[in-house]
Amino acid sequence: MRSKLLIVYLEERFTFSSDGAYGGSTVYGDGFWDRYLSVYESILIVARARRVEKSSDVVNAISNPKIKFHAVPYYEGPINFLKVMPAVFYSIGRAVKEGGVHLLRLPGTLGSIAYLQLKMRRKSFGVELVGDPAAVFGAAGVGGVFARFYKRVFTTLTHHACIHAKAVAYVTKNFLQEKYPFGPNAFATHYSSIQLAPEMIRLDRSIDFVGAGRPFIILAAGSMAQRYKGFDVLIRAVLLLELEGVRVELQIAGDGAHRGGLEELASKIPQERVKFLGVITRSELMDRMDRANLFVMPSRTEGLPRVLIEAMARGLPAIGSDVGGIPELLPIEFLFESENETQLAQKIKYVRENFSIQRDMSQRNLRVASEYESSYLTRRRDEFYHKLCGLEKEGGE
Repeated sequence: MRSKLLIVYLEERFTFSSDGAYGGSTVYGDGFWDRYLSVYESILIVARARRVEKSSDVVNAISNPKIKFHAVPYYEGPINFLKVMPAVFYSIGRAVKEGGVHLLRLPGTLGSIAYLQLKMRRKSFGVELVGDPAAVFGAAGVGGVFARFYKRVFTTLTHHACIHAKAVAYVTKNFLQEKYPFGPNAFATHYSSIQLAPEMIRLDRSIDFVGAGRPFIILAAGSMAQRYKGFDVLIRAVLLLELEGVRVELQIAGDGAHRGGLEELASKIPQERVKFLGVITRSELMDRMDRANLFVMPSRTEGLPRVLIEAMARGLPAIGSDVGGIPELLPIEFLFESENETQLAQKIKYVRENFSIQRDMSQRNLRVASEYESSYLTRRRDEFYHKLCGLEKEGGE
């Protein structure tokens, strides 16, 4: 069975130009949507989009004609959301009226609004749960003075959306399932959002000893739109190492509203040892991974981080915080307590000074990442997407 249209609601921000070019996302480019197009004939993306001057300003433009956009009024932050809230509800309401299969990528404001409107109209839907809203609005510091209110609202809405969905896919094997269980009659599965082609797994990687005069390169990557990626924790850890006389070079890929604050924090470290790379292409990120010595995932909250799996697939040693699905990927000795920059600094120093540990980490990471190779995960995804196809025939709940 093949459905004509999949309507996907997600929290990512896009850009668009007057001539109809859409893009602006490192993650949600053409390649990401191929997984859905193996089952569906076309996709309608429901997300925020900001106008730019010309098509050349649209980074990572989506070129596939089977992918269309329903642009929701653009906003950043809770205050701006309140200003455009009626327009956002109206825009989501128009998308909900579309005939096709509705899929909510949660947690997120737009997905939660879509859930309420789909439920009101008695329309069926599926959920891909890619993170924990309790953590996003808790330790992650998202929402500012409204964080406690948002945490209660979005945790409740995500819980109810999973209960009432006809099918739920989780990015973790156990963590999110325990917090946000699916309904008694729902189909449920788990898979990562990662698109890990066989050629991305670099089995031939060799770990080189970093001697005197060569920088020990630490790489991190993710959005700076919110604080939950924990880059400030990593920068403070590097500052602690600097004060101890332990020299490393930190490279951070990504951009967003909090970049200025992070750059100010990093100004306490010699400029040549902290590099903000901005938004880079997937191929450039892979190249950076191949040249780095250590990947660090300092998040305050996560589902199952794709960029960490990609780094592991390149044979890159990795350290991560003890939140979300990260402990499903890394052993306890390479985890640190979220927010604890002192512990993170100690872990980095330990790895930097132990060449044999780096080699062992590389080989283990390759083995774990191989479990996320696309052919294996594609079977699980396709099963889920085919189940969703039946929703269009069922109609109401």
